[in-house]
Amino acid sequence: MTTKLFETKRDQAIRRVMRSLPGIAASGALVSEKDDAPLLVMLPDDTVGYLTNALSRVGGTANVVIAFPETILLMTVTPGVLDDNHVAASEHADVKMLVDWIGAIPDNTASFSVTVDASHEVPVRQLTYA
Repeated sequence: MTTKLFETKRDQAIRRVMRSLPGIAASGALVSEKDDAPLLVMLPDDTVGYLTNALSRVGGTANVVIAFPETILLMTVTPGVLDDNHVAASEHADVKMLVDWIGAIPDNTASFSVTVDASHEVPVRQLTYA
């Protein structure tokens, strides 16, 4: 496949994810309680702030696909409450760091909050990935 001259990394990632949709749907790991949960495509170097802004725009529940160069990782994200596996992340951290932190938790399920500054945190998200 040839890359168009002005195609961005995000354009390339979206194209790869769209080609992978049948496999993603067949995995059974998509958000199941909401049929219309959107699919958000993130790059590993997107910030956690960018992710939470995208989640806010779609109402908080989404299937988040992180398009790493060599693989695609699916996270289901729903609004929730903090649990024992809580991860606090800076809005400036990248999505890859968030994935690494959650991947260190045995069942890959955690809640996370995002610190915007020293005194403010955005609403909590419950997420898992397959």
